Amino acid sequence: MDALNRPLSTSELDTLEDFLALPHLQDSSMDVPMLEGFLTAIVIGPRVVLPTEWLPWVWDRHDASVAPDFVDRRQAERIITLLMRFMNGIADTFLNEPDAFQPIFWQPDRRGAPEWCEGFLMGTDFCDGEWEDLWDDEPELAAPLMRLGTDEGRATIREDGEVEIWMKLVQPMVVALHEIWLEARMFYPEGDLENAFEYDDTPAEPYVRPEPKVGRNDTCPCGSGKKFKKCCGGGGRSVH
Repeated sequence: MDALNRPLSTSELDTLEDFLALPHLQDSSMDVPMLEGFLTAIVIGPRVVLPTEWLPWVWDRHDASVAPDFVDRRQAERIITLLMRFMNGIADTFLNEPDAFQPIFWQPDRRGAPEWCEGFLMGTDFCDGEWEDLWDDEPELAAPLMRLGTDEGRATIREDGEVEIWMKLVQPMVVALHEIWLEARMFYPEGDLENAFEYDDTPAEPYVRPEPKVGRNDTCPCGSGKKFKKCCGGGGRSVH
């Protein structure tokens, strides 16, 4: 495996996490779970997002205005290399063995499923039009993100005691999203995915769901009693 694609070790993840928690960044930067979710959305999404676009949001998740205060060039190169390896490792997994991908919040001594999902939602902002079209076509795939990655969604699942249930849905959801965008990129030129979900004659085999698709006007399976489109299937950043 190429050195730049090698997954980060536990100590390297700790180094990256410690840097992001330094006093001048701790109030603005992403933590490691949020960062992985953010990079995962970028890696599997509809188009290439350059580091110059996404890197400022790592340091400042609010408005990308805070810059890191590196001690010297060596430290800067070290941290940037870790970030690029983190992203490349995710990309390598989805390229070679997507079913093997496991969000970092399942690792021993790691937490952060809500932060992971919030980061993923942030990563979709770079191609928000394409993602919104996908949520309209496959709204059930957005449900784990909305439940775990929004304040209102988290409040609901804590009250219902369903946190782990939604956490377990994240991995298959991400793999399904990867397959959908991979197929779309194969049949539509770069940057021309606007109508990718409006055609019924796509030559590739459709994604097969383990359960029947939930209709937009069906009752939401979460038990809220609301229509799916007004609850977990909403295309926005909130539920209920």
